[in-house]
Amino acid sequence: MESSDSADRCSIMVSTFSLSSPGVYMEAHFLLLGLELVHLLGAQHAPAVAIPSPECQTKCGEVDIQYPFGIGDRCSLSTGFNASCQEVQRGVYKPFLGNVELLNISLINGTIRELNPISTYCYNSSGLMDRHTWQFDASLSPCRFSDVHNKFTVIGCNTLAYIYDSNGTGYQSGCVSTCQNLTDLADGSCSGLGCCRTAIPKGMGYYAVGFDSGFNTSQIWNFSRCSYAVLMEAEAFNFSTAYISTTKFNDTNTGQAPVVMDWAIRNGTMSLGCEEAKLNKTGTYACFSSSSECVDSRNGPGYLCNCFQGYEGNPYLPDGCHDVDECKNSPCPSGGVCHDTIGGYRCSCRVGLKFSKQNNSCDLDTSLIIGVTLSSAGGILFLAAIVAVLTRRWQRIVQKRLRKLYFRKNKGILLEQLISLDHNASDGTKIFSLNELEKATNNFDQTRVVGRGGHGTVYKGILTDQRVVAIKRSKVKESIEIEQFINEVAILSQINHRNVVKLHGCCLETEVPLLVYEFISNGTLYDLLKCEQNGILLPLSWEERLRIAVEVAGALA
Repeated sequence: MESSDSADRCSIMVSTFSLSSPGVYMEAHFLLLGLELVHLLGAQHAPAVAIPSPECQTKCGEVDIQYPFGIGDRCSLSTGFNASCQEVQRGVYKPFLGNVELLNISLINGTIRELNPISTYCYNSSGLMDRHTWQFDASLSPCRFSDVHNKFTVIGCNTLAYIYDSNGTGYQSGCVSTCQNLTDLADGSCSGLGCCRTAIPKGMGYYAVGFDSGFNTSQIWNFSRCSYAVLMEAEAFNFSTAYISTTKFNDTNTGQAPVVMDWAIRNGTMSLGCEEAKLNKTGTYACFSSSSECVDSRNGPGYLCNCFQGYEGNPYLPDGCHDVDECKNSPCPSGGVCHDTIGGYRCSCRVGLKFSKQNNSCDLDTSLIIGVTLSSAGGILFLAAIVAVLTRRWQRIVQKRLRKLYFRKNKGILLEQLISLDHNASDGTKIFSLNELEKATNNFDQTRVVGRGGHGTVYKGILTDQRVVAIKRSKVKESIEIEQFINEVAILSQINHRNVVKLHGCCLETEVPLLVYEFISNGTLYDLLKCEQNGILLPLSWEERLRIAVEVAGALA
């Protein structure tokens, strides 16, 4: 049996042994089961976090070596993350963790991919079985075998292979692959014919492989001389029938297959979660970026560091996490505008549309439409109110000017002079404004009409001093008649007789002048002389008619 030197890296000590004698297989088989695997020299101690030097190598071959991993002294978080860059061919360099080749490192997923040796069980030229099996110890390293990405894979005919974890979880399992001929096999199928696979539990940091030769028979020697077993990345494997009849599977990567390891910041086998790690932020706490957070490891003890949502980079370095410009990937819908924000982004849409995060679309903004409609309606109503107020004010100004114009046209100044010269007239005669008469007749309501004739219409009105008057709207239009009308008003204003209707005044603020008389409730003289009431003729006596004639003559005298 051969074994490598112990180390505390994720690439861990591996060992192999071979037997060529079937007679001693059982002894060797139990030797494998009872073999006490070599552990690492000691548990790694949690060092104070050291920032890597700018001179540290960050790439080896085609592989990026990102902190907390590093190449060289003081370039990694601890010895468990320390890699080496080796020249495997002239001018060709590859990274190694211990003695295992490192394929890539993922900070986001907290994984590494390495090449894991394939265990073989083959017939030699003498017809005897040669067995080369491997054991892999990562129990004291920052790494654990990924239960999500790996499967224990066995290839062969009439092959029973085991996988053990006698150093940690106590896990022990295996799978059987059988076949009688090649025609029963199918490419891409790994369900027990020529190939089988089984899952592993969480927390495995150690495994060993064993074959049961008692299950193998010489019946398959002529078409399948080798069996293989390896813990490997499930997605990297696709069964081929050529793996049974040739050494093609083992020849790939010189007898190695990729395996995925879950790594974390951990102190050997001791449990160190986020809560404990945060207590020593100035010492061993590894989440150095201010824009990072601690996440407990899902596979074994320890924790990982992640950049905040909307950030990317290396959370294990100061200022290692930087804001992502999500707008570069055009996350907003067509027609939308992307606005990058700290730790995220937001989308906006043109006027009339609003962004729907659920559908990632620009939808009709009904609230904006309602708001605009209401605002527009309010604005229209406000403008209409302003127009109405201004129109009314303008109408008042026009009416006021028009009334002044009519007053001058109807010789109002002349009448004022005539009334002022006659003291008798000025005591009982008044020039009324149009507003006074409109108020007295309720804006010349037709229900206030008490008489119509060829010379005008008579309305009943009540003045502000509660006097009941008759208001006559004349049909005089010619300017000569206007002057005569004014003179007649001046003359009538001087008459004061109980048998003559008293003239209270006039209004000259309309195109047609208005006369204001004393209101007589018993009708006109014509009505009395005709003496008709409700269609019934009621003639007056000669004495009454004579009295009326005498009194009229006296009034005119």
